[in-house]
Amino acid sequence: MDNDRRCDLIDREIEGTLTEAERIELEELQNQMLAKRRRVAPLPLKALRALLKALLKALLKALTKALTKV
Repeated sequence: MDNDRRCDLIDREIEGTLTEAERIELEELQNQMLAKRRRVAPLPLKALRALLKALLKALLKALTKALTKV
C-alpha cells in the first residue's frame, strides 16, 4: 500500500537514513496524498474568506464607532 510505504519513508527521513532515491519517492507519494486529499476533502477556503471579510467589516464598523465617540 502506498500510504504504508509513505509512512516508512517518513520514518526513515526522521531517522536521517533516507536515500536520495527514497527522498524522490517520498516527494511523489506526498504529492499523490495531497492531491487525493484536495479531491476528497478540500479545505473550505471560500467560506473562510467570506467569514474573514464579514469579521473585518464588523471590526471596521466597531472601530469607526469607537473613534467617533472620542
